[in-house]
Amino acid sequence: MNLSRALLLFAVSLAVIGSTKAQDKPIVYNDMEGDGGAVIDLRIREAYRSRFTLVDTSTKDGYVGPEPVAGQMPKSPATASGQLLGGYVLAVYLVSAQGLVTDPVVLTASDPRLADAALRAMAEWRFKPAQLRGAAVASTAAQEFNFGPIDVSNGYTMKRLGVYQQRDVLLKRMPDQNLVSDYVSDLKAVVHNFYVGESKPETLHIVLVVRPGRRARAWILSSARPDGSPELGRLRRLVESVRPLEVLGGPVALALSGTVAGGDGSELLEGEAYRNPVPPEWRARAAALKEPPPFSSDAFLDLVFP
Repeated sequence: MNLSRALLLFAVSLAVIGSTKAQDKPIVYNDMEGDGGAVIDLRIREAYRSRFTLVDTSTKDGYVGPEPVAGQMPKSPATASGQLLGGYVLAVYLVSAQGLVTDPVVLTASDPRLADAALRAMAEWRFKPAQLRGAAVASTAAQEFNFGPIDVSNGYTMKRLGVYQQRDVLLKRMPDQNLVSDYVSDLKAVVHNFYVGESKPETLHIVLVVRPGRRARAWILSSARPDGSPELGRLRRLVESVRPLEVLGGPVALALSGTVAGGDGSELLEGEAYRNPVPPEWRARAAALKEPPPFSSDAFLDLVFP
């Protein structure tokens, strides 16, 4: 595939200007008009904030992103038996003022051999560097790589969308059904990509409370990872970075329940036997009250997410 057609998918471009003091971190300008979205932007910040000072910018400031001029997307590597590997890689990288790729960071890879193939290809890429008010500057970008057919069984699969409140409450507060569907699709994509390459079976619940003003908070319940683990903390930040629904008149509570790598046997209950998951934090808060309100009530949701 030609680089000019595939490169910079989900790209977020940043311009880098050297600082005046050797001990200062270089300033990095974040292109707010990039089409990577909040999730990719968060991953880039996590990868580079320890080495750069990030400052938002856009075309109105005279910024123009880098343009690919040479290079190819990587081909699928083969196993010792000659079988082509399939899978997914997500990487971020810098484009220098000379148009070279530097400091690539692989964020997600379903197989280390695919990550190596992506890095080798990126080393050969060449760009017209980003411009800031006419001067060539360094920048960053993100790139997805899809190698052959992807085995989606090793990612996340949503099995059920649960709601905690009564239908009359939801009808008053929820936006158009298409907007709800788009929001859930964005959430599923983020969680699936987080688990691409994970082969350990797991049952996963994501509990969300969305409040007016597009504010959201998430709780992650996993059958394989302890509450408060670093991995679940990172997933929670990614889930919360997805632009929430615009709800009206009060909070809305949802639960995305599903499996990773086919599930681990602690399967989800269906039909009348199903009960929405309750985060341990919610149970602890309720246990501390003499007469706790129902988990689905505004009074309780105001306690866990004011």
